[in-house]
Amino acid sequence: MRVKIVDLDGNPLPGVAPVAVAQPNAFEKPVAIGEPANQNGDAVLFVPPDQRLYIRGWDFTLGTFANNYYDVFPGPVTEPGILKLVMVLSGTLRAELVAPDGAAAAHQKVALMMYHPTQGPWWPTEATTDQKGVALFGPVPAGIFTLKLRTDSGLSAETPQITIQPGGLQDLGQIKLTQGSAGETPTPQ
Repeated sequence: MRVKIVDLDGNPLPGVAPVAVAQPNAFEKPVAIGEPANQNGDAVLFVPPDQRLYIRGWDFTLGTFANNYYDVFPGPVTEPGILKLVMVLSGTLRAELVAPDGAAAAHQKVALMMYHPTQGPWWPTEATTDQKGVALFGPVPAGIFTLKLRTDSGLSAETPQITIQPGGLQDLGQIKLTQGSAGETPTPQ
């Protein structure tokens, strides 16, 4: 498959590779990886014909994340033309975590899972809070997500849906943690 990898303005993104994955999320190991795109954003990806796959771009530096993907169904591979893969700048999340007793959740390792509204678990990451309970998570994909956080001491929280802007810092403000599970928060690989 021939692909062109570009940013939101249509400018070529050299160095970003096309990948084929079994699920559209951003943390699954690819089934196939193409060579990184050249200076014109052009690349080629060879995919196995016997499984349903999702084609998207992968930036090894995590400076950008996929804004779209294509479904590829099992069967003979027909040349669909050039697939345009769009990438957007990554973002950063800031949160001030507070323990149930009101104290800062200082010096805690925090796992975060981002949940896409229709595709489920999307991107795991982790950070360590400072003495004031502040954690910075990044780089993370831009988009609309629900967040689940869990500290290494077993405290957790879940946010309502938030929008992370490309290239920006999203300040989540103060988040009060509770004892117990916030659901699936896998460890980043």
